[in-house]
Amino acid sequence: MAGAAEILKRFRQLYPDSPAPQIWRAPGRVNLIGEHTDYNLGLVLPMAIDLECLVATAPAPHDSLRVFSEQLAAAAQW
Repeated sequence: MAGAAEILKRFRQLYPDSPAPQIWRAPGRVNLIGEHTDYNLGLVLPMAIDLECLVATAPAPHDSLRVFSEQLAAAAQW
């Protein structure tokens, strides 16, 4: 799994003309009990896991959105 430094390096390779990117991190978790009840004020027992999702973002000078998935090795543009 790539860390933040690797994500930044890959972002620069893919989008060399972009402004400095920001890194966003979402830690992994599993709900041992209470799936879909936490947002309904119910009881939940989450547990952290050692997985995470890292995203590098930067504004683009055009009216489109470009994304690349390192895991899928695929790009898309809208």
